[in-house]
Amino acid sequence: MKLSKKQVDRGLKNSLKHGFTNHVRQGIKDNYMIPLALAVGAGNEMIGLIKALPELVGMLSQLFSSKFIKKTNSKKRASLVTALFNRLFLLPIIFVPFFYDGGIWIILLFLSLYAIFSEIGSTAWTTWMADLVPERIRGRFFGTRNMFNNLASFLATLSAGWFLGWIDNIQGFAVIFAISFVFGMISYFYMKRVPDTDPPKSHKHFHFSFPHFLRGIREHKNYSNFVIFRMLMHLAVGMASPFIIVSMLKTIEIGYFWFAAVTAGFILTSVVSQRYWGVISDRYGDVLVLRICSILTPLGILPFIFVTNGPQAMLVQIFSGFVFAGFSLASFNYLLDVVPKNESPSFVANYRFLSKAGLFVGPLVGGLLAAYFTGFSLFTLVGIQLLFLLSFFLRIIFVGAFMPRFNEVRVNKKNVHLKNMFFNVLVVFPIESTLRELKHVIHYLHTRR
Repeated sequence: MKLSKKQVDRGLKNSLKHGFTNHVRQGIKDNYMIPLALAVGAGNEMIGLIKALPELVGMLSQLFSSKFIKKTNSKKRASLVTALFNRLFLLPIIFVPFFYDGGIWIILLFLSLYAIFSEIGSTAWTTWMADLVPERIRGRFFGTRNMFNNLASFLATLSAGWFLGWIDNIQGFAVIFAISFVFGMISYFYMKRVPDTDPPKSHKHFHFSFPHFLRGIREHKNYSNFVIFRMLMHLAVGMASPFIIVSMLKTIEIGYFWFAAVTAGFILTSVVSQRYWGVISDRYGDVLVLRICSILTPLGILPFIFVTNGPQAMLVQIFSGFVFAGFSLASFNYLLDVVPKNESPSFVANYRFLSKAGLFVGPLVGGLLAAYFTGFSLFTLVGIQLLFLLSFFLRIIFVGAFMPRFNEVRVNKKNVHLKNMFFNVLVVFPIESTLRELKHVIHYLHTRR
């Protein structure tokens, strides 16, 4: 299907509007679902299940996502159908504060249904946008789109939290999720205005195959080591991350004002850090960034054992935002490097399936352990603190076991030693970059006089 330049330009503008409004919806949904569950009485096991079960059904939906897209014979139609169901399945969440006793089960049911269509829709939307956006401007367009998306998520998270803190009533959740639904429908309207592209082509190998993955372990060691590492890290991080929210709201009771500020601080730091890590990755390779950020990931959870107030939580999450921005960027780039080009759909499908397995098992195990650790103490540590300590040690073990196995596969990268670059990347380069930016600002202000 040949689109005119005018059609493409109009489609890209509507895609930007769709992304911004959709991330207002998503910022509220992603960051306030667990606080809502806590407000209606969810225990630690239920918090783990709320995070784990949607990951499981999302993982299983990968098995038939390509068939669904092919059956619709239109990437746009597949995206629109799944997007509409996504929004409708989140509509009952608005009424959870009014059904206190059964609210937790409503959240669990409709989040799981949401996850099925979210995974299918994500695959359809990605291939749709890949066809629509001209290759020559792809990096610039998605960079701009991601910037606006993150800004929307930041503003929505901050505003929703401050509203909850101001109203100080569980019914406040009904208001913010109603706003989320409205923005979701606005984003759906903008999505409909993006033109369709060519019908989907059949990829007979685009599916998860465990025998295929096992064969790949012998033939593609960089890829297989990376996939196993990411699965295990998803488990170690996922078993603790939902309970950071529990700790902030239930244990140290920082309140919704500080919770919003802490969460928004994490988002903002992640956004700002992306550009820095991108420069380091281009200059020295993805493996260096992956190793440095992996070594630092245990330090993103350990301080929460000792956090007692909002400002302390803010500092820890700013550090985590910086580290995980580099970890995510380097992981994505490294995956693209180690996947064999002639069989990339199958290898990517295997990666997505197994990484989702870690995201499912992690919160489930974390919820069970958090419940088990209740009333149990070790070296003055109690409850969720013990879960954080376990996550800390697992991260160290997995990083130590797999970091030496990664090899840089991109050519023309400087051969540097980790110990020589660690201090430079974390201290010297950021200071130099900050001073350089300040110099540019001062020069600009001076020339404007």
